[in-house]
Amino acid sequence: MAEIEGIESVSRSIVAGRVMFLVGSGFSIDSEDLRSNRLMARLLLRFEGLVEMWRRRAVGPMVEIERLETELKTIFWLRGDDRFIQYKTNVDKLTDNYYQANSWFCSAYGDLLHQLYVLYPKVEVAAMLSDLLAYEEQLRVTQPLDWDPNKTWQPDEAPFRRLDEELLSWAGQLGDSWQLPKLGKVLFLDTQGFADSRLMAGEPTARSLAVAKGSYRIAGRGRGSRLRPRHHLLARWAREGYLPAVQTTNFDQLIDGAYRLAGMPHAVQGDSEVAARIGDYTSISRADEFFHDGSGGRRVRVMKFHGCAGTYRKLRHAQGLYSDTDKQRALLDYVSGLVFTFSDILHWRDDGWARDQIRSEMRSKRAVLAGFSGSDPVIFDTFRSCYAEVERCRTMGAGSQTELPFVFCKNRDSEEFAARELISYAESAVGRSRTPFGSGDGYLPFVYSQSGKFPDYDQLFQVLNHFAYRQRQRELLNSHLELAADSIEAPGQNAISMVADCKKIITEFEHIVECERAWIEKCLDDEGQPYSAEVFEREIVGWTYTFHPALLREWAIHYQRRATGSSRRVPALSLRQTLYYPMEDEPLWTVGAILCELALRQMIAYRLTGNADEGLSINAKRLVLVANGLAEPVLHYATNQPGYRTRRELRLSWDMSGTMARHRLHLAPPHSSRVWQQLHSRNGSVNRPIGKTPEPIEIWKYASMDWKAPGASNKKLVAKLNTFIP
Repeated sequence: MAEIEGIESVSRSIVAGRVMFLVGSGFSIDSEDLRSNRLMARLLLRFEGLVEMWRRRAVGPMVEIERLETELKTIFWLRGDDRFIQYKTNVDKLTDNYYQANSWFCSAYGDLLHQLYVLYPKVEVAAMLSDLLAYEEQLRVTQPLDWDPNKTWQPDEAPFRRLDEELLSWAGQLGDSWQLPKLGKVLFLDTQGFADSRLMAGEPTARSLAVAKGSYRIAGRGRGSRLRPRHHLLARWAREGYLPAVQTTNFDQLIDGAYRLAGMPHAVQGDSEVAARIGDYTSISRADEFFHDGSGGRRVRVMKFHGCAGTYRKLRHAQGLYSDTDKQRALLDYVSGLVFTFSDILHWRDDGWARDQIRSEMRSKRAVLAGFSGSDPVIFDTFRSCYAEVERCRTMGAGSQTELPFVFCKNRDSEEFAARELISYAESAVGRSRTPFGSGDGYLPFVYSQSGKFPDYDQLFQVLNHFAYRQRQRELLNSHLELAADSIEAPGQNAISMVADCKKIITEFEHIVECERAWIEKCLDDEGQPYSAEVFEREIVGWTYTFHPALLREWAIHYQRRATGSSRRVPALSLRQTLYYPMEDEPLWTVGAILCELALRQMIAYRLTGNADEGLSINAKRLVLVANGLAEPVLHYATNQPGYRTRRELRLSWDMSGTMARHRLHLAPPHSSRVWQQLHSRNGSVNRPIGKTPEPIEIWKYASMDWKAPGASNKKLVAKLNTFIP
């Protein structure tokens, strides 16, 4: 099956609500550089900092320190006698034994905290911890010796934080007990960035939307954000009701942040900033949260099976809510369930709520693995056993299906044996023949953005969204177009030729979709061509990723203002590019937005070139019509025709300064403007215009007329284009 057909199949499943996304660490590796070897290097740096501080200050006997160093060296076969961090091979060995190494560090950190408390006078704790931080930073900045022969190495950009004196106090309270490894795990998590926004960014539950958005920006990188289009698209699908839950083994808060900025606050915050059918989200990372909020309803769920950095921070930094002993107990109880160590991963196999949740979803939905290598032993075993169960049921007469229940987001530059095995289990489960290695509809191909090829991870998800968005638009257009026609008031106008006009509108929409599909297929076939990504992002997904969502958002904000009688609860302008209003909630708005697209495409094309077909075809040579922009619906257009070579901008912006909300049409250069009122009301009718603005019936006619032979009644509309499109 061709790549584009496999992508279309997944898109159809998304709209049908039959997809389970399972998100792994690779999904956000280019947002937050939380590579295993980087985190392992930080753990080793902190261990060596603690050991060296012990030596320099002669705080006590070296027996325990020497024991730990010997253990680390012999268990993991490390090079060197003391400074293990100087050898990159040591970090690689620890990374290859990820869960076992994590277990060892948690235990070692717990022992070191206890020894420090016992051997060091409290009056000198501050000086000791300051020395420790200074040495850790020295190691961080001057870390490698054999790491980088070409001397291009850059130190870890996130400085260490001073070890918390509270942990030493707790070490004294716990004594030499079985709880020490849990306390060591707290220091382990602090070192890995669980309490540090520089490594794991985001405050999705912040009261202010501006604070929530700003918490995901990358300091020193301009307007860059850790939230990528793929994060936002997961949130949009949730907002539409297609994705009631997303499953992840990640600890970060990137998906949470995308949900918040899409207009869904966390459940503890109450109502959405822009009211919609899907009101809020909840993050579930442990059994009690699942039992309380796992049922869903109007609430979508982020299922964090291995734990959540946000919950950890809340417990870690809690002040004045309960006694120090209660805080200690609550924190240690939570960290014991975070899946990082060898014993954690074994325990998770028996964690009923998480295991059963994944299996239940798998039995009825297509599983899309994004950011996984497929080799995670627990995930692999869960999928293998579930598909074996499905196969047993099929052979007992439960029937078969042609749609593959397992899809793997595959890097084109590599092959994953574990993923191929899971695909074969899925094929066997539904009674399909085994496909050759690396082929078939079980793969969604992408390349990492650094390669400069097409499609990267974000473009892959934008293709999925484009097909899903156009499919749902098609369905709503077919079911609600006649209702939209009935709702248009046109005093003094002849009755709309409903059947002919509706047929023409649907035909033109299908022509656009057909052209877009052809271009996407070409982009996939011509991977790496420099023009492919630009054409794809600006001329195709610009309509479904920015223009249409922006237009629906403008209308939603307007009616939110009308409902409240003021600007209260209306999001700040700087945040409007992320808020998402679902087309499922107001089908007539979606139809109105399609009419706007068809009308604008043809009006601009005919005004500038005399050929409206060039506004509909993606292959237009003289006219370039681009849907882009963030905060507002924007069109850029240009032509090689004399007098119109400069790119023009048409911006449908919302006037938030006064009581009347208006769309403004801006074109530059030369500087001129037209004011358009809102194009669609809640009941589907188009408000009467003011000034040089098309009548509602004119918008309809511009979208539905035959521009090659407009007829006598429409020739006046063609002549009025100069009024509407300067």
